[in-house]
Amino acid sequence: MSRAPQREEVADRLRAMIEDDGERDAVSAWAQDWIERLGELDESETRDRAVWRAMVRLVGVNMTSGGGYNDTKATLRAWLEDLTSAPE
Repeated sequence: MSRAPQREEVADRLRAMIEDDGERDAVSAWAQDWIERLGELDESETRDRAVWRAMVRLVGVNMTSGGGYNDTKATLRAWLEDLTSAPE
């Protein structure tokens, strides 16, 4: 199995969605896959709580209501800031 996502990889996915809403379905599926495989990973790979908090958020990033995404680009930018500014 490949290694767990790292901070920069998750940040790159957030940046991609900020630039292009069309990335949301792919990012949501990617995050869901990793969340489901969490139990298969070595504990040392899952210690960065900021990464896993972001991953849980990303699972639902493609949800919509009222004709738009539930999570705005401003929300995505806040998640990116939360991820990149969290202590390691």
